Amino acid sequence: MASRNKWEPREPLAGNSWSLLRNIGMSRSTAYTVQLLWASIVVVAYLLHPSADYSYIGVWLVSAWMLNYITQRLRGVPAVFRGPSYKITEDEPFQIRLALDIFSVGIFIFNVAYVLLGPETLRGLLK
Repeated sequence: MASRNKWEPREPLAGNSWSLLRNIGMSRSTAYTVQLLWASIVVVAYLLHPSADYSYIGVWLVSAWMLNYITQRLRGVPAVFRGPSYKITEDEPFQIRLALDIFSVGIFIFNVAYVLLGPETLRGLLK
């Protein structure tokens, strides 16, 4: 079996025809790197905020769950919300995929704001 030259250009949508953003086509290693980077950012933010409590653990769990879904969609593989859920594939109606994508990106952005700004600042901004 001849192995493919990894430096040979590929077609832009090869294997990622229904990705969330079709022109990205994220690889598995990039997805893991993004998730590890996010986990390290949360740890650093937890250590830097003097009034940090255990809510950061909950925020990290929810944001990791959303980031996992987002990276699956960006990779163009069937995306799964953990738990008793079915896989989101290209066969699902566009409205369902769009609603889940908007929900997960919105929750992730809120969690990023929580981690980077801190709970007190975020509460002040939301009042």
